[in-house]
Amino acid sequence: MGSAEKKRRREANRALAGYSFVFNGQRRPLKASRAASDMLLEYASPLVEPVRSWMLAVAIAVFSWNVTLMEPPNRPKLIDELVSSLFGGKPGLQTRVRTYVAHMIERKLRLYPDEPIYFAVDALSAPPAEGEAPSSVVEGS
Repeated sequence: MGSAEKKRRREANRALAGYSFVFNGQRRPLKASRAASDMLLEYASPLVEPVRSWMLAVAIAVFSWNVTLMEPPNRPKLIDELVSSLFGGKPGLQTRVRTYVAHMIERKLRLYPDEPIYFAVDALSAPPAEGEAPSSVVEGS
């Protein structure tokens, strides 16, 4: 493996920090499964160049992947809510993010149609927002 490939791999692995996955009701750190982390990095890789960041590519990929686990009629509303809340005053950026998400949803359904795992942000590694109680960071609290 060349030095450029090693650097790319280090950057990609740093982007996975703080994520876990849920399979058969069990939550495990993403770094604990080379297969799951490699799959997520492969899935996210087309986003790295346009968004210029592994961190953002993984975040969009995780959201898009998880959206595919919802019933299709519920997907557009969730996408609109998230994109509008994050990029409310930036219509051009909203359009680009929606395009990325649509592409990634199609990619997941094509490449991993039967993969049931759910990717999650590890609440323990993400500090609560200022003024937010730590318990509200945990899933569903």
